[in-house]
Amino acid sequence: MKSEQEIIAEQAAEWVVKLSTDQCGAEDLAALEQWKQQSPEHLHAFEKLDRLIRGVQSLQQHNIDSQHPIIQDKVLGKKSKLPPHFSAFILLLLFCGLLYALPWQFWTADVKNQAQAWQQQMLDDSSTIQASGKTVYNIEYTAQQRTIALLQGNILIDVAKDANRPFVVKVGHSTIQALGTRFIVQHRDNLTIVSMLESKTRINASEESQSFILKTGQTLNLNHGKIIVEENSPDVLSQAWESKKLVVNNMPLDQVLQILASYQNSYYVYSKENLQQFKVTAVLPLDQPEVALQLLSEHIGLEISKYSQYITSIKKN
Repeated sequence: MKSEQEIIAEQAAEWVVKLSTDQCGAEDLAALEQWKQQSPEHLHAFEKLDRLIRGVQSLQQHNIDSQHPIIQDKVLGKKSKLPPHFSAFILLLLFCGLLYALPWQFWTADVKNQAQAWQQQMLDDSSTIQASGKTVYNIEYTAQQRTIALLQGNILIDVAKDANRPFVVKVGHSTIQALGTRFIVQHRDNLTIVSMLESKTRINASEESQSFILKTGQTLNLNHGKIIVEENSPDVLSQAWESKKLVVNNMPLDQVLQILASYQNSYYVYSKENLQQFKVTAVLPLDQPEVALQLLSEHIGLEISKYSQYITSIKKN
């Protein structure tokens, strides 16, 4: 049974998402005021989430597609297509096939974090890695270099200084070399997001590309070979991580679903091509992924079909 605090938090999230989709009329705003006045807890829950969303929205005018020559030369990757309809039987076969298709590295990785788990690990050099959701990575420390190979998931890294050994995060064909202290890396399938909280990193988006610098207050979105650099608020992202929230600003819906999928055991089946046109600005609860999905469903208009606790089909109404 949910506590009163959890119920209030869910209701506050519903109001914030509804406001962010511009679907509130005069009656809705009046109802919101009545809801906030029910208790100090109601007001506090709403204001806390509202501060997060306003912090993100204030950055919208600064978000730009990077004009760096290296980025201009990137070629868009091929977009994947999924059939619009699957029977429950086909979905089950797909799910079982994916289990067998997972790379062996996933099963033998040094660190494996579960969907609804948040953990912190201190490394030999006193660097720390916080992991959330389904996260898998390897640790490779040598006398010349410190390397984290992120296979999947979400990590927040605080890097300890070591002038003789650079700290590098490998994600697929991309490398992220820390030139400072604190940053977040999120990776799933062909999507990689790097958010700088303190100092800067050197990014090599692929083995063929030249490197470029990502600075404090910038977020890199690398999706199917396309690079976008946006402004972020380090304080907002840090607070969101600590409170187990996902803060997104005008993010394509398919990318939001990719991130949410790492926080639950159900496998999402949807067409990226059909959903990427819908943009999301919201604060969503990562420790309640079903609630987050329901909020998106109500305010964007999604048809959600669950074929078991392990398979969820998502499409636009």
